[in-house]
Amino acid sequence: MNQHITGVEFYIDRGKDTDAENEAILRRLEQHRAAIEDAFGEPLEWVSRQGTRARWVQKRYSHGGYKDPEKWPEIIELTVDAMMRLEQALRPHIERLDFSELVRD
Repeated sequence: MNQHITGVEFYIDRGKDTDAENEAILRRLEQHRAAIEDAFGEPLEWVSRQGTRARWVQKRYSHGGYKDPEKWPEIIELTVDAMMRLEQALRPHIERLDFSELVRD
């Protein structure tokens, strides 16, 4: 399925039985969506799927994937840049999360 795409993501999974906590983290970060996406420089996908424990913030690119070795230098440059931007965009908001306030199931 992802043979010809690549991407970066911030994966949220605090462990077993943490669905509510993972969702709370995603929602808290999403309150700052405009600032995060502005800092990242592009729209991001905010993923919360029914039946999955984890949540994530991601960006996918259709510039090629693992089945496109001739594009690997371009893909590597793209994803390294995107991961650095994602980390810089999310870090201040993650550092301000108060995990003691998050609801646990």
